[in-house]
Amino acid sequence: MIMPSTIAALIGIPLAISLYYWFWQAMEKREHAELERIRIHEANIIVDHGYTPDVITAKAGRLLQVNFLRKDLSYCDEEILFPDFNKRIRLPHYAVVSTEIMLEKPGEYTFQCGKGKLKGKLVVEE
Repeated sequence: MIMPSTIAALIGIPLAISLYYWFWQAMEKREHAELERIRIHEANIIVDHGYTPDVITAKAGRLLQVNFLRKDLSYCDEEILFPDFNKRIRLPHYAVVSTEIMLEKPGEYTFQCGKGKLKGKLVVEE
């Protein structure tokens, strides 16, 4: 004779596993949809007597993450300014520094070193 606890285990364990996967799948779909909605753009820039690349292109309504790696030791490369976004980023030597910018409107925006000698461009498309 089969015990009631055995029956409960035979029914309960597969049911619990099914519910777990069902909720897990739903959560993953929601997270994926949220990432698709936000769509983070990422740009990597090397700072070495200039910016490589010196033009970044991204879409409006998205978040842009810019990662800077400073290889040059000159004083001019110590910081980068995004004047249209009120951003000032300090760049230590040989360290990756990231900043995030919400790209609300299409247009062309400049970024530059602290002295204004080195310049780059951020192109935000619709």
